[in-house]
Amino acid sequence: MQVHFQASQILLESLYDRYSENAKRLIPLIRQDSTLSSFDRFNKRFKISWGMEVKFTDSLSITREDTRACYMLMLKISDLWFAFEHLTNTACDVIPKDEDQKSKANFYSRDTLTSLEFDPITSNFNELLKSQVLHRAVWRREIYPFIQYLVNNTKGGTKSLISDALIHIKNLRQLEAKHIFALAYGIRNIYVHEGVAAALGSKNYKVKRAFYLVLYDVLILYSLALGDAYCCKKLKADSILIKEG
Repeated sequence: MQVHFQASQILLESLYDRYSENAKRLIPLIRQDSTLSSFDRFNKRFKISWGMEVKFTDSLSITREDTRACYMLMLKISDLWFAFEHLTNTACDVIPKDEDQKSKANFYSRDTLTSLEFDPITSNFNELLKSQVLHRAVWRREIYPFIQYLVNNTKGGTKSLISDALIHIKNLRQLEAKHIFALAYGIRNIYVHEGVAAALGSKNYKVKRAFYLVLYDVLILYSLALGDAYCCKKLKADSILIKEG
């Protein structure tokens, strides 16, 4: 299993090995802990979302590579978001949500994010965003209206977070995990509610493709980190219960 950028791949290698080993140990314990069936569903959906390939038939009029890639990545980011969101709900018995309940994307406090080892992943996202998307003035001018489009088509606390993310990007400030979650939710939102159109928000498919690739990588890494943290806490708890029993 791979991600798109070498910097992400370095983080992936240790995360994936840890997650795979712990998930392999945890899932057979469903017989003793029925709540683990929800994690098993996440594990299956996450692997499908990550591993699936999307192909286009020659009969479609969508011929440009960047345009096809945008369609594919919108679908994959949306499906990864659904899997990640499911995991946050599954994990809440051992990793409580402790942030803004008005937003559908602001799950955890800074202390919790640090304990989940999200900080290196967030830093990697910011570095890739800078080097792959914001490195050209002409690209920056294209990405601003696209993110504004996400703002205009999102509601409540998540809308505020995306708006704040846009301000951060324009001022060359680092995004926090909550901003990244909100951007992923915003893309999922336009995919589900605005119809499948790669041109939504901007017709510069090359810029959007680069942005989607960076966001795709970070969702994979966040999912693995949260999944591993959940596995470790449940394995520890179930081990204690087994000893006490």
